[in-house]
Amino acid sequence: AGIKLIDMVHFKDHKREAIHAQSLGRTGRGARAIKLQWSPDGQILSALTDDGCIHCFLAKLPLIHASCAHRLAYLSSLRDISILALSNNGESETELILSLETEPSLLALGQNHIAVGFQSINSVTYYSTRDGRQQKLNAHSYSSYGGDLHAIQLNSKFAAVFVGQKVIL
Repeated sequence: AGIKLIDMVHFKDHKREAIHAQSLGRTGRGARAIKLQWSPDGQILSALTDDGCIHCFLAKLPLIHASCAHRLAYLSSLRDISILALSNNGESETELILSLETEPSLLALGQNHIAVGFQSINSVTYYSTRDGRQQKLNAHSYSSYGGDLHAIQLNSKFAAVFVGQKVIL
């Protein structure tokens, strides 16, 4: 018993991704789901159980990524960014995992830095990624912007942030 997930594109049962009844309910003994609802963006499935609990399950991570030369940064969990070094033969090696306090909405990757944008608070935090170590930059590591963040780009010396109707260097 529980919640079965079916891929509606290929009409396949996702047995590994099913939500078992034991994980529902207050006591851990299981409960019966009586109502299901997807969030408007399709990322969260909420289940109401017969013992009055509401359980929310993340079904899909937002696709947030950036690249620079042979490096790739991507959102690997809600608050973790993985940075990979890619080789010519298609192999990849994790350089580092950057753990954040809140979920980011924008990324930019440069040769030695990563910029992490948070649209909910219109701010960007900058990190150094030299030598495979994460280090929050001291002087101007956090910048708050007075408008909606749309995009961030980095090169070896500058950050360009598209805010509202203008680009700020």
